[in-house]
Order: sequence, then C-alpha cells, then structure tokens
Amino acid sequence: MEGRFYIDDPDYMNATLEITMTVAEWKDLRRGAGHITIKFKRIIDSIINRAETHFNEKLDTVDTA
Repeated sequence: MEGRFYIDDPDYMNATLEITMTVAEWKDLRRGAGHITIKFKRIIDSIINRAETHFNEKLDTVDTA
C-alpha cells in the first residue's frame, strides 16, 4: 500500500493563535506601542515560518508492501 498526503495551498488553511497577555499589554498593542507590536509580529512570523517549513518539506514515500 502506498499513500501520499499533501496540502495544495497552505495559505488558505485555517490557523488558530492563542495569545495570553495582560490587559496593559493589550492596550499597548492597540496603541501600537513598539515593543509589544514587535513581539506580536515576531510570534506571527514564527508561526508562518514553521507552517511553511512543515508543509514545504519533502517526505519520503513509504511502501508497506
């Protein structure tokens, strides 16, 4: 038996991000405060990079015969 699983376009997959911050941090983010905005963007960049790396990696075909 042989099988292959792939995702045609990971850009259109649903992704959920859960962030816990203090109310003061949320207010900073809303105001666009540099330090918190940069942290938030870095988290998003990290998630995107991990998803792209995962979905673009080549997997060896497994033959179970």
